[in-house]
Order: sequence, then structure tokens, then C-alpha cells
Amino acid sequence: MKDSRSLLRHLVPSGSVRILMYHGFTEERECRGIRNYGGKHLQIEKFEEQMRYLDRHCRVIPLEDGIEAFRGRQKIAPQSVILTMDDGYGSNYALAYPVLKRYGMPATIFVSTDFVEKKDFLWVDRVEYAIDRTTQHQLRIECGARVRRLDLKTVEERKTAASLIDTYLAPERIRK
Repeated sequence: MKDSRSLLRHLVPSGSVRILMYHGFTEERECRGIRNYGGKHLQIEKFEEQMRYLDRHCRVIPLEDGIEAFRGRQKIAPQSVILTMDDGYGSNYALAYPVLKRYGMPATIFVSTDFVEKKDFLWVDRVEYAIDRTTQHQLRIECGARVRRLDLKTVEERKTAASLIDTYLAPERIRK
């Protein structure tokens, strides 16, 4: 275990806290089509393996404790880690919560309100779904004067197309 302790010291230096961010979880061992091609949804067995490691080598603390430490109101134990989950996918509760409960680990879930209130999928998920399900073999994208054609005949071409569209539509790119 000497190697894991040295890795841990590198990941979580003394006096600091690391935040591990997750999105969703899956029981599928392989993605079908382009579903989860980017790995946003972690296989639940891998999540459990990570939680087992954290249980042995770290101290998982609530986000609130990390905020209080940042404000100088509280000290953090060595090798402290905070767990967060973005977007509020149902798999956070259905798959991850039982694992977290088993290890007694707190986590903070950040919920995308449109996803919950309007039952409107996140735009990245809509792009992935549309590219995965279309029967078209080519997509034409116009961006200003620029026209781009993306082939959609193979799974690899669909993954490339979805990734390119995500890049074009990403909020960071829009602001530039």
C-alpha cells in the first residue's frame, strides 16, 4: 500500500481538501451506440471501488465543512475529500446513494432545476440522444457563413459528431 499512500499524498496534500465531482452512474458495462460515449456516467462498480478506497485512506467530509474550513472557521482533517454530483441524474439516488449509505459518506448533489421543474433534458443529453437515434447518415451544420457536414454512418462518426457539436455549443465557447 506504499504506492497508494504516496499517490494519496500527491492527490490530497496535507492541509488541503479535494473535491471529487461525479455526474451520473450506470450499471452497463459497455455503452451502446453513442450513449455515455464520453463516460459522464460512471459504472457503479467502479464508483463502489473508489468509495472503498476513500473509506480506507481518506476522510470524506460534507461540503459545508469544507466551506467552513475555507472561511477559516474550522480545521480540516488530513486527507479530507468532498464528494459532489452535478445535474441531479436519477442514478445519483438509485445507484450511488446505496453505496454512499453503506460507507456512511456524505455527498452534495447539485440539481439542474430545468431538468426537475420542466422535465427538460440537459442540452448535452439532447444532443447525444438525437445523434444516437437519428436515421440520417449525414448532418449539415451552419455556423455563420461556415457550413460543415458530419457523417453519421458509424458509431465512431456519431461520437465525433456529438463531441464536435458539444464543443460548438459549450457555454465557455459561446462567451469567447
